[in-house]
Amino acid sequence: MPTGKGRQMSAFTQGLSGLRADQKAIEVTSNNIANSNAVGFKSSRAQFGDVYNSLYFGGSTKNIGKGTTIMDVDQQFTQGSVVPTGNPLDLAISGDGFFKVRTTQGAFHYTRAGMFGLDPNGFVENSSGDRLQMFPLDPNTGNPINTAEDMVISDAGLPPSASSEAAIRFNLDARDKPAVNSNFDPLDSTTYNSSSTVVLYDELGRKHNLNLYWTRVDGNPADAVDVGNQWQVRAQLDGIPVNLAMKNPQTGQVIDPASFADTQSLNFTPVGALVDSTAASPNTALFEVDLANWTAANGRFSETGRVAIDMRGSTQFGAGFVVQDIAQDGYEAANFTGFKIEESGRVVLNYSNGETKDAGVVSLFRFRNPDGLVQVGENKWQATPEAGAELTSLSEDSAFANIIQGSLEESNVDLTEELVKLITFQRSYQANSQSIKTQDALLQTATNLRNG
Repeated sequence: MPTGKGRQMSAFTQGLSGLRADQKAIEVTSNNIANSNAVGFKSSRAQFGDVYNSLYFGGSTKNIGKGTTIMDVDQQFTQGSVVPTGNPLDLAISGDGFFKVRTTQGAFHYTRAGMFGLDPNGFVENSSGDRLQMFPLDPNTGNPINTAEDMVISDAGLPPSASSEAAIRFNLDARDKPAVNSNFDPLDSTTYNSSSTVVLYDELGRKHNLNLYWTRVDGNPADAVDVGNQWQVRAQLDGIPVNLAMKNPQTGQVIDPASFADTQSLNFTPVGALVDSTAASPNTALFEVDLANWTAANGRFSETGRVAIDMRGSTQFGAGFVVQDIAQDGYEAANFTGFKIEESGRVVLNYSNGETKDAGVVSLFRFRNPDGLVQVGENKWQATPEAGAELTSLSEDSAFANIIQGSLEESNVDLTEELVKLITFQRSYQANSQSIKTQDALLQTATNLRNG
């Protein structure tokens, strides 16, 4: 058992341990307060624990502890408030995870501070020159590749793209009678019942009008269609007649290459739906326009000179002719007008012709034990084995966070709570100082008794 003097010396140790622990806690709290306005900052918390020396005091249940210590300073990765800024390169994370950046020295760090900008070459970087990482897209599938690279936003214009397919959905009036004049003439509306125009683009981005004409005809009782529910389809490109062929809707191939003709048929059931194609009676609303005779001077559309025209979903009801939808995949050349970053992180480039282009997906990463990350300053962390394996937003079964463009995540420091802690630790420091003074007074009294 320790002597009385030993117990008095232990009391000094207890008080001193309290001073040291309180000082450490005050430093942690002061650091939180100092960074309360730092974007993406995560507060820390000091964990106190008692000190017990069984070797010194023996195994008795009446032993007195030797004071306190700071067992750990852990980081609090709770969500900070997300505030809008209007800057398209300000990015906030709502949920778990971090942005990944590559430093100018080539090291990879992680951060939730999403204040980014563009360098002269279009790379997205923070004020320290760290480049934001993103997942590129597979050029064949358009799906992101799970290998991060420096994010770049190109302001280059969009080159033109020739039309390769178009779709038009419409209703033909079931009350229409066959055309009065069977000699088709696009300038004579008595030779057809309805018409519409689909705008196509050639390889140079120039517009061309594909005019479509529908003419009701008397059905052939020998056909596997209903008499009176058959229509002829004709096409002209910029006033020049072009041939059509039927395509297999399952394979997308022309049913018979020799079937290209200036006229094809649309057949409807008595209830106004298109008749499905059969081997005995080929019938489809999927056609291919033969533009092979369209010269380069007039504007080439493709190497094969063909454009698919999809009329599936069209009807024949007893109502007026109406075109419900027209779409095609070609476009003219355009200038870059801006970009958008979706909540999923997908980066979409916008162009003056209304077209968009996916450029990649902003990388998000998380760790099983984020408290194992090492702080390296500037609100950044470095991975360690204690943090666990790096998990990407692509490798997870479901998204663990969203990206909010034009916003920033504020520090998660609660100033009121930190100020209360500061007062508490200050009083504890004063109390531990007083315990040392008290022990000193007791020791002085004992010394005086001995000397007396």
